[in-house]
Amino acid sequence: MFGALNYGAIMKCDTIPDLEKFLKIQEQALGESSAEVATTASKLADLYALAERFDEAERLLKRALTIQQNLVGFHHDDVENTRKSLEKLTALKGGSKQILSSQPRPNQQERPGKPVSKPVDGTAKASSAAPRTQAAQSGKPSTSGTKFGAMPEISSTRPTFTNSKTVEDAIKETEIELELLKQMVGADHTSVADLLTRLADLYCRLRMYSQMEPVLVDALKIREAACGSTHPSVSTELKNLARLYLVQERFALAEPLFKRALAIRERAYGRMHPRVADIEEQYAHLLRKTNRAYLAETLDQHVSAIRAQHIGDAGSPRKTSLFNGPGSW
Repeated sequence: MFGALNYGAIMKCDTIPDLEKFLKIQEQALGESSAEVATTASKLADLYALAERFDEAERLLKRALTIQQNLVGFHHDDVENTRKSLEKLTALKGGSKQILSSQPRPNQQERPGKPVSKPVDGTAKASSAAPRTQAAQSGKPSTSGTKFGAMPEISSTRPTFTNSKTVEDAIKETEIELELLKQMVGADHTSVADLLTRLADLYCRLRMYSQMEPVLVDALKIREAACGSTHPSVSTELKNLARLYLVQERFALAEPLFKRALAIRERAYGRMHPRVADIEEQYAHLLRKTNRAYLAETLDQHVSAIRAQHIGDAGSPRKTSLFNGPGSW
């Protein structure tokens, strides 16, 4: 299953139109019987129930239940939670006196003196809240719901891959996730730049340098357009692209990028900041490869002075994940 699509990588989908659109995208990309489709169907059923669109909610819960049963069997916790949700919803449709939700319906304003409804234990929210631990331990795909959130920042901690096949799978998942994200938030959103950088990191592990270049170029363009050409985040994209050109020995392309990244960080942080040393350290590699050892040594001395000044400094920059593993020089 394409688990990368299921941990909050997509923008918040808190309205019926957003989730309906997202469900269609998932069906096209992942298939109509995927675990991710069951997750989204459960959450959409929850919103339909809050809007008292009970028939539509029931249809989606039945669909989610069928998918879950086919994927994990009849006795999994996720299946049981969805079954209970369906029973509660059926009771509501049959005239149960249970009140639907303690929260106002979407776009409904609370009014003083008006009773606020309470949730039914085990509506589609139960599916959304179902724990994923047992599914993970059993090795079966979890179909419990998720809370969609903003794209996470690129982490400095890289997942461990045991073989190239696993990396290839991660690349395919990330490529699909990227296309879905573009459809949801637009191709120029900064969260797309985050995901592009992650994809470039995966390409690097397999030394797929030619595939990395357009991905890093796009990430740089997005940062510049969204944040301005002198924003510190732009310096990171410049450094990533420069390091790619350096490993490819395309020194004429790498050097101006290193210089520009260095200028941005000096302006933002000052000459003696660890983030400046991070760029200088990489730039020194290029200088050595282009027979300018004296200039490289000068940069090395400055880097050493910065590092010595910031020993044990909690503000020191973390190592970026890009190029630090298999596939790096």
